[in-house]
Amino acid sequence: MNIVRNICDTFWSPGIWLPPNVTWADIAPGARPDVNYADYTHLIYGLPLALVVLSIRYTLER
Repeated sequence: MNIVRNICDTFWSPGIWLPPNVTWADIAPGARPDVNYADYTHLIYGLPLALVVLSIRYTLER
């Protein structure tokens, strides 16, 4: 499990994804009241919506 943790920590390293002097806490939703950052948890809504659209398309094309 330690290997997986090391890989995960390396993958999500701020040095790879973020500009200098920025941390994940700086861009967390609600971190600053004057800035409205996107909430990454909203990405989950696209998956069920895609399944609904695909099932409607499949039903109508039969």
